[in-house]
Amino acid sequence: MTTTKCSACGADVKTTMRFCAACGAQTDQGSVAEAMDAVEPTPSHGIKFKLNSKKLTLPAIIGAAVLAAIIVAVSILTPSKYVFVKGSVYIEQSDGYVVVIPHGKPRVEIDGYFIDSARSLDGTVAAVLIRDTREETNRIYDNNLDMYVNVLSNYSLYIVTDKPHLIADDAYPYFSLSAAGNAIAYIKANNFNDGTLELWHYSGGNNTWLSSDFNFNGGLAISPDGKTVAFTNSDGDGQTGCVWDGRTTELGRDIQPIAVSNGAKYIYYVRNDAFFVQRGIKGDNRERLGDASDVDSIKYANVDLSQIVYGTAGRYFISSKGGSRQPLSGSITRFVMPSVVASQQYKRLVICGISSFADTFYLNQDSSVVHISRKYETNNVARGVNNVYLASDGKTLTFLRNRSIYKVNGTNAKANPTEIVVRDAAILFATADGKGVFFVNEFSELYYQKSKGRPSLVSDHLAARGGIGLFKGNTLFYVSDSELYVSTGGKGKAVSGIDGQVQSVSVGPMYVTVAVHDYGDSLVYISTDGKAFEVVNQSQS
Repeated sequence: MTTTKCSACGADVKTTMRFCAACGAQTDQGSVAEAMDAVEPTPSHGIKFKLNSKKLTLPAIIGAAVLAAIIVAVSILTPSKYVFVKGSVYIEQSDGYVVVIPHGKPRVEIDGYFIDSARSLDGTVAAVLIRDTREETNRIYDNNLDMYVNVLSNYSLYIVTDKPHLIADDAYPYFSLSAAGNAIAYIKANNFNDGTLELWHYSGGNNTWLSSDFNFNGGLAISPDGKTVAFTNSDGDGQTGCVWDGRTTELGRDIQPIAVSNGAKYIYYVRNDAFFVQRGIKGDNRERLGDASDVDSIKYANVDLSQIVYGTAGRYFISSKGGSRQPLSGSITRFVMPSVVASQQYKRLVICGISSFADTFYLNQDSSVVHISRKYETNNVARGVNNVYLASDGKTLTFLRNRSIYKVNGTNAKANPTEIVVRDAAILFATADGKGVFFVNEFSELYYQKSKGRPSLVSDHLAARGGIGLFKGNTLFYVSDSELYVSTGGKGKAVSGIDGQVQSVSVGPMYVTVAVHDYGDSLVYISTDGKAFEVVNQSQS
């Protein structure tokens, strides 16, 4: 069957599909029903049930479903190698102000317009950049951001813990939040080329001056513990890479830092046309990891930045403890980890809540699931996968392929996938323990099945664009007949406390948000426990 490339993630997408199975982006191609009909018939084995041909075809919820499937569901009894999300900070733009809700705390409104944000590894702390309403003057083009920005700052930078704390009201839109959430390295613009770099520590509640010559076209990275900063200074007609760990040490000319570990034990940077990792600040104890082009795509690092996964153009590599690179097969779409394992993404780097990439899984752009052994060798676990979940035991994979659902012990190279639902599934959600699955068929019917038992009907019709997702591992929220419903495996029940017609639901790792229309008003409800919902935003439609 003919395929095209997804414009969002580069994965192969069948020309009959409207959404990318890897990332959920819309492709504006054929309908989902056409894609289902285009699959060649195969012999049936396992559990089947009768489809109601009078029902409507599967709506566009598949896009939201795939996106939600990547990030939601909680993990219990997960191997100790993982770090979990502990909370969330909710941020939303409203009419002329930004709504900020610290996890478990009252909402706060800040005048201005939301520009950028970053969250700590565990999700409990956020940095928020807001542009206020002062007149914009003296704009310059920043190559790093690929946009025009103000030299005369009208940006305010906040750190959100129990409430928003103002760090600077004259910040430049370029900052880096530590994984621990205790420090922000940020810039104050001075002129067209360089600015003042400062470090703010939440524990001390004060700023530390680092440089007056920070180069906007260079690099900026902060260590997970917030105590070390790598950056680039302007140096005459060139640039010089530096590391600050209480005092500043120059790394060398033309160095652009990408990431730095605690105490600068490992420093990752680009110099001229090459990509390096340097072990320690002093000396030249470094390893060439590849060309500068090898860091053009998103890079992944473990929690202490002793390992980094990187690559581009279908070539991916891993470097461990500053050593030489080892190749990984294929082109990585995302790592597959137990749900609500923590992660932090800012700019081009994703820090995964994991101690090591050994004995982990990733999804390839060719729709195969790959296992990384403890020796960093790769093995294909399954091919032709539409979506995949990793259970809390760190080894049980549940995946969707050709409308059938399978399970397999991904750490056992000799294990064969077991088919548990045969050719009736279009969307998959697996519970955190790996024992149950929710799935939607092509007629928008929602079912739940535990292990190899018979499927039970949860809902006979899902809303066309209502959204669907798992909250904390086993609680599914969805929209039907303009109402919000919830299920933990049985028949869906309407959620009380929400007035008006529900338009959509969005399920995150630690909260559920619901968009509602009520007599000409647009409302947003939020819940952090999946039970009590409160209005956090209201405006006229």
